[in-house]
Amino acid sequence: MQKIGTKRVAFFFLFVFIFLISVFLGTAFGQQDSPAQIEEKLSLLTAEEKEILEELFALTQSIEEMEREKQRTSSEMEGLKLRISQLEAEIGAEEHKYNENREALKQVLRSYQRTGPSNYLERLLKAKSFSDFLRRIGTLRDLARNTGNLLELLDESKENLVAQKEELEPIVNSLQVTEKQLTESIDKTNELKAELEAYLTSLAEEREFFEEQLAMIEEAWQELTQFFPQLTADLARIVAEAKLPPEAIKVRLTPVGLKAALADTTLNNIFAEQGYDELAFTFTPGRVQIEMPENNLVLSGMFLVEDNILTFQVQEGTFFGMALGPGKLEELFAAELRLDLNQLVGEMRILALEIGEGQLELTVVPLT
Repeated sequence: MQKIGTKRVAFFFLFVFIFLISVFLGTAFGQQDSPAQIEEKLSLLTAEEKEILEELFALTQSIEEMEREKQRTSSEMEGLKLRISQLEAEIGAEEHKYNENREALKQVLRSYQRTGPSNYLERLLKAKSFSDFLRRIGTLRDLARNTGNLLELLDESKENLVAQKEELEPIVNSLQVTEKQLTESIDKTNELKAELEAYLTSLAEEREFFEEQLAMIEEAWQELTQFFPQLTADLARIVAEAKLPPEAIKVRLTPVGLKAALADTTLNNIFAEQGYDELAFTFTPGRVQIEMPENNLVLSGMFLVEDNILTFQVQEGTFFGMALGPGKLEELFAAELRLDLNQLVGEMRILALEIGEGQLELTVVPLT
């Protein structure tokens, strides 16, 4: 009975411990700032503080981009080194084969030289029978054939060696260029890090404040990059399954063919009906803008069309009003935003796309 009581007490304390841990973790996650809270905090910054934060954010992006470039260059170098090792092994094997064939040919020629043509003729004439005569002719033929085969093998090996060495040369040159690029990337990264550190040091007692702001923005960015692939997948699915009345897509006949117009409001309504009411596409001449107010994200770019599928090509963007560099945009669009319009345009094929004021104008032809 005493053992049972002891076990119950132990389980009780274990339960209390787990409960306290869960409460602590829940509180910790609850204290995490939402995008709205971050926006509110940033709105309290003075113009000078906002400018400093933007410069620091730009610097950190440059460092991240150089780190990615360094990683890409390093991976490329490893691939080149591996290919060089493979080619060197192939060249070594081919040189070994070449040397063996050359030695064999040398032995055959030495044998031929010792006996000489006259001795071969003498051997033929000394044949004791017709069958012996034929056998001796066959031996001479084999000798001549083997000599010819060895010469062919030597020529083939030589050609292979030349080809492999020619293939190796540009790869070695490319490796040297890549090594130089890697060195430059490392130097540039270190320079940017030193510049960031010097900038933060110059801020003196304000350094901790700005480091906290940067950390807060970076945390929000990481959340966004984790959510964004699901968003692009959802938008693609919604458009692919969308069913609109015929009047939603306005089709008209022009001198250059049929034109189908899709308004940005129509597209936004499609997404709003599926729960994305805060997402807004805005079409202006030659430009597509995507706004996500809840995430403080604004993106600008254009659509490319192929096989009735629109692919969004991002060109610039802002996060909490701060410019996003190419590296950040690439990170965000690791999964492309592709909108399949086959369901919307029906039995039509899109030949061309023009982005106008408030609408996409599609040049279409009937499917044949």
